[in-house]
Amino acid sequence: MKIIESTQLAEDRCNLETYGVPQSTVSTVVKNKEKWIAMQDKGNLRKPRAVSNERLEKAMKLFVQQARENNLPLSGIMIREKAKDFACQLGFTEFKGSAGWLSKFAKRQNLAFKKLCGESASVDTNMSDDFKQKTLPDLVRGYDPKDIYNANETASFYKCLPDKTYTMQSEACHGGKYSKQRITVLCATNMDGSDKLPLLVIDKLININLQFFPPNATSVLQPLDLGIIKNLKHYYRYSLVKRRLDEMEQKKDFSDITVLDAIKYMSRNWAADVKPSTIANCFAKAGFVCPDADQQWNEDIQEDLPTITDDMMAHLSEGVSFSAYCNVDDDLTTAELMSDDDILEFVTEPKSVNREDVEDTEDDPHQPLEVTSSMVRNTLGAMNNILAATENVPAEMFGIYYALEQFLQQKY
Repeated sequence: MKIIESTQLAEDRCNLETYGVPQSTVSTVVKNKEKWIAMQDKGNLRKPRAVSNERLEKAMKLFVQQARENNLPLSGIMIREKAKDFACQLGFTEFKGSAGWLSKFAKRQNLAFKKLCGESASVDTNMSDDFKQKTLPDLVRGYDPKDIYNANETASFYKCLPDKTYTMQSEACHGGKYSKQRITVLCATNMDGSDKLPLLVIDKLININLQFFPPNATSVLQPLDLGIIKNLKHYYRYSLVKRRLDEMEQKKDFSDITVLDAIKYMSRNWAADVKPSTIANCFAKAGFVCPDADQQWNEDIQEDLPTITDDMMAHLSEGVSFSAYCNVDDDLTTAELMSDDDILEFVTEPKSVNREDVEDTEDDPHQPLEVTSSMVRNTLGAMNNILAATENVPAEMFGIYYALEQFLQQKY
């Protein structure tokens, strides 16, 4: 009927590209349009058949969607074999997984078998250059650098210490034994680095003009991927190594690193260590240049990052450099892939959850700290003594201390 409507609207041509059918078929439909119109008026046109195995359809849709999101290659044969496997487990013994089923499934799910794209594939330099030169200038025009934000997620093996570097790198791509020691962090900052939003938390914003980067080009267009996240992870790894070396120096037992520890360290690194100049330079490198702003990417800017010598690293793990340790989770995915059992469980009838069956993801969880007035008083007194004994403390630090003291005393 769409073909007939097009001819009635005097469209100049009905062709293969428009309707996905041979030209001869288009011509035949147009020739017999009176018959098709009469059948539609009588309600004799067949309606699309409902999917016979809804659970299988849902399972395969989830399987394909997951593969797409993680840039995993899929062929028609792989999809058919997986469908037959799922059908067997779901009890659909008559399902054959034929080429005809694949064709209909692909049509229902709008699948096209083509070259893999995404961040794991090769970067389309022509498309990324075109975005930088033609699209991006229009997007940033009329905005101040302080009003242009970039957000991106990253994953980290938060418990990993140097002695596990090479072991955990082998698990980086799609989970595995150490996948439960992973946390996902959302970073967001503005173009000049003056507003680094709290990690994982985005305050309520209004009048947002949200734009997405072209596919398969974020590695060259995403400011956070061009050094900001790597800078954050460098400081986080440095904090963990310093903590372990301090425990060795003080002859303390090694303490486990919890999710709460990771959040505290990363939040402090993000707020205090990642510099606005680093952020601004990464935005400029990605092509974010406001017309009225005097800002260019300077590849000669090299931040003096703290590091750990090989001799010091040898106390923690023989043969692992600090740079290698910092790169341990470069290829870590931000989400766990669902197994076949997970997919099948998801598409079957929901069942009640037994709390005893829920796996605790934290071996030694932090118990809520019971804060007392005497604890607050003693801690504040110790902080006051440290400030008094420290030379060249900036005046504003005392103001911060007094504000904190007043807040905690009112609270407790």
